[in-house]
Amino acid sequence: MSGLRIKSMLLIIGCAFVGSAHAGNWLRNEGETSYSANLKYSTSNKYWDQFGNSLPQGCTSESESLYQNIEHGYSYRYTLIGGIGLDNNHCAAKGSSAGFGDLTLGVRGRLDLERNGKAWEVSAIVPTGYNNQLPLRLGNGRFGVRAGVYFGDRGDLLADHYEDYSSDPYKAAPANMATSSWNYGVDVTFWEGPPADQLGAYIRYGDQLSQDWRASAELKGNWSLGHGTPEPILGVPWLRASWHDVVTAKLDFSRNIGDGWSMSISPEMNVWGRNASQATAISIGLHKLWGN
Repeated sequence: MSGLRIKSMLLIIGCAFVGSAHAGNWLRNEGETSYSANLKYSTSNKYWDQFGNSLPQGCTSESESLYQNIEHGYSYRYTLIGGIGLDNNHCAAKGSSAGFGDLTLGVRGRLDLERNGKAWEVSAIVPTGYNNQLPLRLGNGRFGVRAGVYFGDRGDLLADHYEDYSSDPYKAAPANMATSSWNYGVDVTFWEGPPADQLGAYIRYGDQLSQDWRASAELKGNWSLGHGTPEPILGVPWLRASWHDVVTAKLDFSRNIGDGWSMSISPEMNVWGRNASQATAISIGLHKLWGN
């Protein structure tokens, strides 16, 4: 395997999927708290170079991660949010890393005071002390700020994983309400240091498969705003690429399992990119709602 290919593989391998935290357009009721844990496995043996050409990595990369997210309804207008991932990344003898990734803390607010489903969100992204120079580092390695706006139609009332209409008559959905829903949004992330600032966007459609199961399909993208500043890698004379573009397709199958609990199964894959891994993944989620 050529030195250039090894170099490229090490630069790209840690970028299997970008942005584990998923912003949302839904606000919690005042005093309501939700918790979500998603266990994900992803793998790849190819990557896209800076021109979008598909090349072999030279080894099969694998990543296991547990991402945990919590939301709390602070008031009618605001929901507090936080999330962090515990990751284990490895690629044969080329290196490995394990530990906590970036911590995300933020607030979500209503764009429409008359109804739910339209929101703005601002979050701080904080590195947690991992080695910033390892080829397979655990996060972006710099402080960041993300701001965005997100929207959804009235079908969101049924699309919210945490709502359990079958067990709570006070949350019963109107009989004439559509079961389908559209969600979409856009955000921008500004980084302190080498990573290039990023523009993100997603669109998602969901509908009921049966009385118990709901499915959604999502397409999301992340594009760098410029190329940033390349970063050195510990112990080698190479520089880490500081930008990447990637588009990811994802399916989600979810169902309520009673008493505020729900579960989800979500396969996904990167379908196009530059300086990005051609990764595929599957995650299993468990979600809980407390409060109103």
